[in-house]
Amino acid sequence: MMALSRRNALVVVSITAGLAFASIGRLAVIAADGGVVGEHSAIQDASGPALEWFAALPDAAGAYYDRESGGGPVFQFGGETMTRRAELAALLPATVPYRVQQVQFTTAQLDGLKKRVVSAWDDLRGLGVDMISVGIDDRQNRILVGVGSSPEAAADILAGRFGQSILTRLESRPVPDACTVFNCGNPIKGGLEIISVPDPLDKCTSGWIIKRITTGQLYVLTAGHCLTISNGGVNPNESWKHAGAAFGKEIESSWVGGADGDAGLITVAIPAGQDRNWFFADGPTPLRHVTSWATTAQQIQGAEVCRNGRTTHYNCGFIALRDRTKNVDGRLIDHQWVVDIEDALPGDSGGPYFWVNKSWGIHSDSTDAAPFQSWYTPISWALLVLTFDNDDVKLCITPTC
Repeated sequence: MMALSRRNALVVVSITAGLAFASIGRLAVIAADGGVVGEHSAIQDASGPALEWFAALPDAAGAYYDRESGGGPVFQFGGETMTRRAELAALLPATVPYRVQQVQFTTAQLDGLKKRVVSAWDDLRGLGVDMISVGIDDRQNRILVGVGSSPEAAADILAGRFGQSILTRLESRPVPDACTVFNCGNPIKGGLEIISVPDPLDKCTSGWIIKRITTGQLYVLTAGHCLTISNGGVNPNESWKHAGAAFGKEIESSWVGGADGDAGLITVAIPAGQDRNWFFADGPTPLRHVTSWATTAQQIQGAEVCRNGRTTHYNCGFIALRDRTKNVDGRLIDHQWVVDIEDALPGDSGGPYFWVNKSWGIHSDSTDAAPFQSWYTPISWALLVLTFDNDDVKLCITPTC
């Protein structure tokens, strides 16, 4: 760095590694005792008009406050800077330190590149990039992609697709804070309280997230009788909510006499970047990823299984009987597995049955007298009973599904 004295201000020529050009600007007003006059807040307030002007320029390439060198703003441009430096001098008070430099990518280019990366999120996950986040690092003039593992391998894949405009770093996977069965809807997942919007007395529990393969549409799988018991049929205009926020509309229910399972669907949208295989267990390790599912061949008498519901919460027990035809709130439903878990209560319907990270099914009903037992639809029957072709629907067992 070369410093030139000019009255009570310093003018610097700054050479920044990795940047094509760095030009001259006021650095700071130095007090008699050598301290810098003013706090960062004063600098930020005084920089406001210049930043507003800067943001509207077609050659703007991001700005940041350099806390390591006076705390002033650094204005970056995608083209020559001499004219811009003179314009900034007219907008900034003499007491504001600043720097001007030329970089490779404009703000518009970085914004567009970020959108391309986000739109390719699922494809990148499929290629093995453990995507966690995508952001813009103006200081580095690059897109910064946070990954959950193997940042070097991710960098190679991203460079092959987007060129040398991407940086990667290792990040921890985000976990929703303070989740409860009543408030954990970012994103919507299995094991949560769900409530009918038009009839708030209709309360059930979300089971699992499933996907229709041909359309890509995601659904909450829950008990079919949840969607039809109060109004006699599915109402495609009826919305469901969690924690006060509507998330989708009911579209299908298998709650009819002689059905092969008690299953229903509510549409849901889960944004790219949010894992689609979360479920809330409300027990040890309450927030989990479902990573596989148990076939009916694995769900034998004596097998241990757990359930979560919005009313009775986390409970575990053992399978007592398989493949039972049972009355479920007034309809004979086939293929019900019976467990000796204590009596469920209204609101538990549709909740997930699971063992560790494996999906077993969704709750249907229970006895209200001894022997206290509950029964559920195994996940394979819940998917088979839907009107979609069997090969057109799947349980979400990976983050991208």
